[in-house]
Amino acid sequence: MISKNFTTVLSLWAFLSFAFVTGQEVTIIPTGNDLINISYVLGQLEGQPAVYFEIRAETRGYIGFGFSNQTCMTNSDAMVTWMDWVTFELVVQDWTFYTTGTPYERELDQQQDWRVESLVWNEDGVSTTLSFVRLYNTGDPVDIIIEDKTMNLIFSVGEWPALHHHPIGRSGNILFNLIQGTK
Repeated sequence: MISKNFTTVLSLWAFLSFAFVTGQEVTIIPTGNDLINISYVLGQLEGQPAVYFEIRAETRGYIGFGFSNQTCMTNSDAMVTWMDWVTFELVVQDWTFYTTGTPYERELDQQQDWRVESLVWNEDGVSTTLSFVRLYNTGDPVDIIIEDKTMNLIFSVGEWPALHHHPIGRSGNILFNLIQGTK
């Protein structure tokens, strides 16, 4: 059996190795939140431009991440992922959120465009590392295209249930240009 510590190191090694092999620089996105760290490298997936992300968050529950046309979840394209505690299967869902509030007006995308590479519960007992990739342009008409401009990046971390609400301080919005690596 592989230890959790080894798996975490392997995940980080794979992420940094990808950056080294491709010559891409690892960019850290300033979240302004101690609960979540986001880094990424630009690359290719099956010959198309893509972004490889790694998120480390203080949660054993869900991690939500995506792009929005506003500074909130309204009109957003987001991935919500967690480990099912009963089946121990990784759940990855690509959603379009139309409104905020409880309950959210949302729709599970017909085309699932976020590809999770790994989800690791870290040895510290309180955090999770999630590695995933997303094409700039998925071809899905409801997805937001990653462009060379400032975008609204949204995130949320928490326990259960994943899609009902997230407590204050466990979510946020960052204005960031992924292509340039700048705010």
